[in-house]
Amino acid sequence: MITIITPTYNSSAYINETIESIIQQSFTDWKYIIIDDSSTDNTIEIVKNFCNKDQRIKLITLKKNYGAAIARNIGIKAARRKYIAFLDSDDFWHPMKLELQLGIMKERKYDFTYTDYYLVFENTMKPFRSFLSIIRYQDILKFNYIACSTVIFDQEKIGKIYMPNIRNRQDWGLWIKLLQKVNVAYNIPDFLMYYRVRKNSISSNKLKLMKYHWYIYKTFLKLPTFKALLFLTQNFFMHLIYKRK
Repeated sequence: MITIITPTYNSSAYINETIESIIQQSFTDWKYIIIDDSSTDNTIEIVKNFCNKDQRIKLITLKKNYGAAIARNIGIKAARRKYIAFLDSDDFWHPMKLELQLGIMKERKYDFTYTDYYLVFENTMKPFRSFLSIIRYQDILKFNYIACSTVIFDQEKIGKIYMPNIRNRQDWGLWIKLLQKVNVAYNIPDFLMYYRVRKNSISSNKLKLMKYHWYIYKTFLKLPTFKALLFLTQNFFMHLIYKRK
């Protein structure tokens, strides 16, 4: 029914909890593809231990570090089931995520969905409610409202679609591509994912983040410079509002 894709790189601190959150799902008709991006710690050993215990889990190892975009795309290429879901190697899921999200998708014939989630800090958690209940193409151009580890989409209907090869915001590029093919992404208003907030990540560095945003607007979407600047400015202010929320 569904393929879950996780890229890993030196993820030994969190990957155990990530994989356990898949194994503990109430919905059991899944295949789990983990793509290790040439880790130098013991991530591979941890994942192999799970593979030996559960045949639904498959490990793909890369000989050099290519980045999360290529790692995820390898997972997308290998996915053979109707639905695709993403789970980052430091995030984890609520045990009912697949059952609830897939149930709604099948009942309402949704092709592309995302959920609300919890922000997990070092000593606390906070619920994060999505800004928009539905997202259309014009919405996703302005800002990436969708957390990667919340997404499920129907590849049987939409087809194989891959992420742009950039080090950050490649998931945003995929949502743009998906919404060029389907009318809308639907929010499932349940807190079904736990997103770890880590210090010194690229997403916490506004200047580095703007570089990837500019790539999306100017190179990926090939927008005229003036229009790209307008979107970039709007995105910057949305990012400040998002962080404040």
